[in-house]
Amino acid sequence: MNPNDNYRIVHDPREIDELAWSRFVMENDDGNVFQTPEMYRVYLNTERYVPVFTAIVDENDDLIALMLGVRIEEPGRLAGRFSSRIIVYGGPLISNRNDEAFLVEKILKAHNKEAGKSAVFTELRNLTQRTSLNHLAESAGYEYVDHLNIHIDLTVGMDKLWERLHKNRQRGIRKALKSELSSVVVTIDSLDNLYSLVKQTYERIRVPMPPKSLFESVIAVLQEKNLARLVGVRLQGALVGIGVFLTFKEVIYLWYNAADMQHSDLGIGEYTFWSAIEWAVANGFRLFDFGGAGRHGQEYGVREFKKSMGGHQVELGRLVCTHNRLKALVAPVGYRVWRAVKRVS
Repeated sequence: MNPNDNYRIVHDPREIDELAWSRFVMENDDGNVFQTPEMYRVYLNTERYVPVFTAIVDENDDLIALMLGVRIEEPGRLAGRFSSRIIVYGGPLISNRNDEAFLVEKILKAHNKEAGKSAVFTELRNLTQRTSLNHLAESAGYEYVDHLNIHIDLTVGMDKLWERLHKNRQRGIRKALKSELSSVVVTIDSLDNLYSLVKQTYERIRVPMPPKSLFESVIAVLQEKNLARLVGVRLQGALVGIGVFLTFKEVIYLWYNAADMQHSDLGIGEYTFWSAIEWAVANGFRLFDFGGAGRHGQEYGVREFKKSMGGHQVELGRLVCTHNRLKALVAPVGYRVWRAVKRVS
């Protein structure tokens, strides 16, 4: 596609044929679950979440670029104003048959024009190595920030995966099995128990908590379409751990996890992830995306735990565009105050 006027920007997904949208994501080399119509419905049905959609269609109304993100605000009028941010996982997606440089600039600038009305910043979180995107996004005002992920290659098989576990992780799994922990698929009937664990975990680490309706939507929309698997860990009938895993093509992604700290000595975390890995290998998945692992040079205990589960470190990075610099300067101060209040409350 040569840079010309034979294209149209679309912000209303109702103008896009859903089957064509699904096919576009599935066939794209960088396609992922976060860019699907199903994820749009999850965002749409989640409290304080607003889906943010931008697409480019050609003269035949065929999709040539697409980006789905979510605008998130914390509760409270003042907190909402200064915390409003847009997160885009694994986007934008660009048609391989078109001019990448032209389309990246056009879709990001079109997004920025809309995003600037309500969000402090937009953050693109890469899920694959996208060297060209990292460079091209600069023309639309995005800055590359290094960020690490942890991946586990599932193609080596269960025996090799077990060997790659740190001895402490192996010990944790053995302890879990001896403690008669069992894994189950979490359904909507266990939503209250699931969210109780999430609330306990997020209050302990003092970070903003995702809404309960997010997990309700994931169960109702994604798990129903085999795009998610919510693994619950039970001890004597009680839910003591959960892992929210998303699935697409040959990749399984960890999105959220939580555990009851009263039973932290039973290896709940190790067992949750190991159960998911066993299931993924048995069902033909090739990659376990363990999610974020902080930045280079920063101590991050979660990173070390994920690596001890047999993961290897990859730098995928993030791209950030600030839409309101004044609010961006104020927001970190407000966040530190919020954490201080949570510490003493």
